[in-house]
Amino acid sequence: MIVDIHEQKDDTTLSCSIDGLNSRAEFDRVFDVSIALEGAETVADILMLIQAHEDLPALGDSHPNNIWATVDNITVRNTNGNSYRVVVHYMDIGNPAMRVVDASYGSNITTESIDKDINNNPLENSSGEQFTVDEDFHDATYSASGYSLSWSASNAASYRNTTNNATWFSNPIGTCRVVKYDAEPVYISGSKYWKWYLEIHFRTDGWDRRILDQGTMTKDATTGLITIKDADGNPVTSPVKLNGSGGVLADGSAAVYRTFQTKSKTNFALLPLTLQDVT
Repeated sequence: MIVDIHEQKDDTTLSCSIDGLNSRAEFDRVFDVSIALEGAETVADILMLIQAHEDLPALGDSHPNNIWATVDNITVRNTNGNSYRVVVHYMDIGNPAMRVVDASYGSNITTESIDKDINNNPLENSSGEQFTVDEDFHDATYSASGYSLSWSASNAASYRNTTNNATWFSNPIGTCRVVKYDAEPVYISGSKYWKWYLEIHFRTDGWDRRILDQGTMTKDATTGLITIKDADGNPVTSPVKLNGSGGVLADGSAAVYRTFQTKSKTNFALLPLTLQDVT
């Protein structure tokens, strides 16, 4: 069906651009194709047969002179009668393993409602009253993406919603949290790579919640919870500071706080990032 394929050597355009901290190049190869119809082929049949011809580059193929330049788009159009033009587009991002991690920085405001600790136990004051804490947080954010030859979904899942178990690039323990860690397979130069995406939030006081010990009831070893009364003998209508043991805090005493761990901790040193990537 295809009679002749001729590459237009002079009809080539090269475009180079900055891609974050990296660079990339794009260019086309142009082929003129002549065909001889054999029957009642539809236009779609003709276009597909030309695009899939073994003498033309296919999607994912490397350029003959540059293994990192791969075909990412092919267009076929009729130019005149039985003549067609094939434009093969190449994208060259270089060796994925040598690319600098693409990164961006920002901020995020979230409202979190916390009623359980890391072990799924309800938050309680020292007298045993359960409560929920609603807080607004302003977190710094860091997003990054890069390439790797391997990827473990279970390993990524073990990081999500965890905080750093040691100082990480000068950030104290428990102040960095993995919000997103995903990946998708890509093919470059005939090899399979994983393009991963990572998002980390930073909170200066960490994700452990330090909450004032207060409530409307005290704890008695014999009778259990006892409602706190005001000076007139009526139940209090707002929380009263407690002493950390379930009793009312004595006047003039320092406030007592209870700390709750809400996120598990993992080793961030194993994430695919270096100091250069993060700072």
